[in-house]
Amino acid sequence: MLRETLVIALRGLRSHKMRSALTMLGLIIGVAAVILLTAFGQGVAGSVNSAVSTVANSITVVPKLSAIPGGPPAEPLTDEDAKAIAKLSNVAQLVPVVNGSTTGAAGQQSTAVTASTPGAQYLSATVTGTTANYLAVKQAKLAAGAFFSQAQGNNGAKVAVLGPLVATALYGPDPTAAIGKPLRIDHANFTVIGVLQSYGASGDGVIVMPEGGAMGLYVDWWDQGRRASAKWEGYYLRELIPMIEQRYRIRPQRRWHAIAGLSMGGYGAMKFGLKFPDKFVFAASMSGALQAPELDQIPQVPAFILTSVKRAFGPVDSPVRANNDIYKLVGGLLDDRKKQLPYFYLDCGTEDDLVQSNRKFSGMLISAKIRHEFRELPGTHSWPYWDQQVQEVLRIATRIFNHTQSAPATTVSMGKQTP
Repeated sequence: MLRETLVIALRGLRSHKMRSALTMLGLIIGVAAVILLTAFGQGVAGSVNSAVSTVANSITVVPKLSAIPGGPPAEPLTDEDAKAIAKLSNVAQLVPVVNGSTTGAAGQQSTAVTASTPGAQYLSATVTGTTANYLAVKQAKLAAGAFFSQAQGNNGAKVAVLGPLVATALYGPDPTAAIGKPLRIDHANFTVIGVLQSYGASGDGVIVMPEGGAMGLYVDWWDQGRRASAKWEGYYLRELIPMIEQRYRIRPQRRWHAIAGLSMGGYGAMKFGLKFPDKFVFAASMSGALQAPELDQIPQVPAFILTSVKRAFGPVDSPVRANNDIYKLVGGLLDDRKKQLPYFYLDCGTEDDLVQSNRKFSGMLISAKIRHEFRELPGTHSWPYWDQQVQEVLRIATRIFNHTQSAPATTVSMGKQTP
């Protein structure tokens, strides 16, 4: 029966060759189309899965900093919040991230960041402060160099890992050329230790560093009350200055010691002059961020600065804030202590947002009858202004060194340099 059926079928095929060929062609095309569409669909699915796999199981927790009508006051996330989230049963890993030069989900603004080398600049880089497990959580990879270690993260090391766009703009197309090179982020110096592979357009213009690495703030950090790390004040006084005295031909007497800084360094110079007058005969500030302990109380402060200030100074009522607030230090000085102070110099550009805090500090020094010189000059919070004023500070320091016994009285000037 089966044989007869096959014979009849073959006779039919031979007698209608064209119809049989067209039927077979249709079947072949139909089956091939199904196979191709299935393969294409699987390929697209695989490509999409690969593209989103780095964030598919990630949840980003963003603080709500703007006010909620009828709700409690808004507060940023803290280290304690991060620890609590990390303890949740379904959380495999957690990485804190503090970004600069972006507009957050709550609408808070931050200041654009410029990364530069002596020969190039990258404007509006996204600075990310984070911890050593950043690569694992983000599933990012390195093109060259290394990522910072847990120890470097704990100590706030001045190291940075660059996105490929930043590395190419500053050091050229070879990622290895950036390794070990100096990098200036605004007015803070770092060393490049790694370059990331491409992570997409939104992630290639990033600069990753240890959280708080950009801001030592010249104090022994509060850091959740532990005060077990980032002892910057002790580092400068007990390690850095003695090292300089041993390595270079430095005269040991106070009359030959001066301290000066710009921006946040200006705050540090004024603070050290007030707290340790036995060590310096002259203290100078250029465009000083003199209200450093209060920066987290000022609206629109960049998020990465906000985090460092809170970790460094602690709660509003912490002793670290009180002991390092230069306005309070001046207000609490006794007359005998005032006689021991170094000669203070401070200047600020009239177009600088910090000019008001400098005027306030000069006014307090005048009220306390503390000798100082304050200058308001045309200029902004920028390197052209500082390049000029550094030279002026060196001239004044030389004058003070040569006339320690007859240091000048208080001088306040506006609009031009004092002869």
